[in-house]
Amino acid sequence: MPLDSLLPSWGAFGGVLAAPVVWSIVASNVLVKGATTLLSLPLIYASLPSPSGRDAVRPGGRPRVSLAPGQRTEYRNGGVPTV
Repeated sequence: MPLDSLLPSWGAFGGVLAAPVVWSIVASNVLVKGATTLLSLPLIYASLPSPSGRDAVRPGGRPRVSLAPGQRTEYRNGGVPTV
């Protein structure tokens, strides 16, 4: 049972509402959070750059970002240029 659903529900409603009602609130929180996670995971992974770094670097090793005159790139994260 996720504590982020259990503790706030019982902290806010325990002793005020009947125990079955509080348990239904906990269950509803778990279901809504689970559904949100399942729906958002594909979008999260779709927005990540490829592991090879091809999304961040053009052929020839040039970064896809525009640099100001005199501004240099630093290589971090496995050699992917960042500004």
